[in-house]
Amino acid sequence: MEQGRNGNLGCWWRTADSAWCRGTGGGEMEPEQNERILALEAEIYDFMEESSKPNCFPTKKELVAAMRMDLVEAIIDHGGWLVYGWDLDDSVDGRQSSFEELNKLSDDLEFKETEIANVQDKVRSIKAKLSALEGKIALRSIEATKILGEKQKRIDAVQRVLGLLSTAYIVWSGSASEVFLAGSFDGWATQRRMEKSSTGIFTLYLKLYPGQYEIKFIVDGVWMVDTRRPIVHHSGFENNLLTVR
Repeated sequence: MEQGRNGNLGCWWRTADSAWCRGTGGGEMEPEQNERILALEAEIYDFMEESSKPNCFPTKKELVAAMRMDLVEAIIDHGGWLVYGWDLDDSVDGRQSSFEELNKLSDDLEFKETEIANVQDKVRSIKAKLSALEGKIALRSIEATKILGEKQKRIDAVQRVLGLLSTAYIVWSGSASEVFLAGSFDGWATQRRMEKSSTGIFTLYLKLYPGQYEIKFIVDGVWMVDTRRPIVHHSGFENNLLTVR
C-alpha cells in the first residue's frame, strides 16, 4: 500500500508488505499544530521518495545516517515518533543516542578529512620533488645536448679533414729481401714495411694530405733513394721527393 500526502492527520501503521500507511484520527488539533505536522509529514514523505525504500517509513538510524537530524528532532519534539512507525523498543533517550551517533559520524568525517588533508600534503610534496627533479633533468639534458653538439662539431671537422686525404702508391722494383719506407710525412718517426709481391716488387699504400714529402727506402738495412724518382738534397741528405695531389 502506498503512502498518501492528503487527508486528515492520523497515525501510521505497518502493512503486510512492510509499507507504512496513515489513517485518520479522532481528535482535533489547532490549525497551527496541524500545519506543522502536515509540513513534517511532507518532509518525511519526500525523504522516503528519495530513499532506497520509498514505501517504508524511515527508522531513526536511517535518518541519522542520512544526516537528517532535523527530522529526528522534529519527530521527537512532536512526541509522536512512535505512531509515525518507529520501532516500539526505541528508548525514550533516543534523542541522546541520536546525538551520540551524529557526533560519532562527525568525528569519523573529521578523521577522514584529516586523512585526506594529509594525503593531499604528501601529494603536493611529491609534486614539488618531481618538479625539482624535472628541472634537474632538463638542465642536464641541455648540458648533454651542448656537449654532444660540440663533439659532433669535432667529428664533422675530422671527417672534413679526412676527406682531404689522398692515397699515395709507392713502389720499389729493385732486387731485395725486405724493404722499408721512412719519410717526412710522420717526421721520420717510423719505418713502414713494404709488401713484396710474387713478382718481387715491393709496394706500399699511404693516406696523405696533398703536398710534397721527402721519403727514403731502407733496402736490406741500407738507406737508399730510387733513382727513377725526383731527388732532393736537404741538410746534407739525399732523399726522394713524393708529390701527393
